[in-house]
Amino acid sequence: HLEGGDKAQVAFEMYPGKIFDAKVEDVVWAAGNTQGIPSGVLPHIEQIRSGEQFMVRLSMEDNPDYPLRFGASGLAAMYTSDAADFLVLLRQIELQSESFLNYIYNPFK
Repeated sequence: HLEGGDKAQVAFEMYPGKIFDAKVEDVVWAAGNTQGIPSGVLPHIEQIRSGEQFMVRLSMEDNPDYPLRFGASGLAAMYTSDAADFLVLLRQIELQSESFLNYIYNPFK
């Protein structure tokens, strides 16, 4: 359901507690795990997994007070146009709380 123009929010580890607004520019619906090794043997249905990850290109709003360094990591939430309002609210609360946790603890460092 995700498409260009949908709203998004990003929380970077380098700016704890700050949520940045963004917009979905494009979605790439191909993933590396959809490729196989040429062997001449067809895989069984149990061996085939669906794409678990896909690339999304986001356009960030101008934030001159918060420069981003190349390779900055964080969390992103994208909101489709048909998402229920209470689900969007729950995701926003989750994103904000995860961002505040970077002040005291970051398990990924």
